[in-house]
Amino acid sequence: MQRSETDHKPKQARSINTEQRLIDALETLLASRDFSDLTVTELASEAGLTTGAIYRRFEDKEDLLRTAFHRFVEERTELYSPAFADDLSDYELLKAYFRNVMP
Repeated sequence: MQRSETDHKPKQARSINTEQRLIDALETLLASRDFSDLTVTELASEAGLTTGAIYRRFEDKEDLLRTAFHRFVEERTELYSPAFADDLSDYELLKAYFRNVMP
């Protein structure tokens, strides 16, 4: 069962911190490795967390990647297109972002 992005919106400061650590770890590892080569254990280790911390928040590493992508798009949308962000699909948002940052 795939959870929606809204399922990942942590409310408590500790949960927000944990999720951000996982996303940061993912970004760090992706700088030098292919996603398909990463393991949940490596992600947890890079974040200084247990694998259980990942599985309490995400179904698998793909779910973490989707959340990281949605956060990336959301952050850029807030910077570049706040007026129409809610009306666009992820694909349209990504296109709009790239139109704004890449001449």
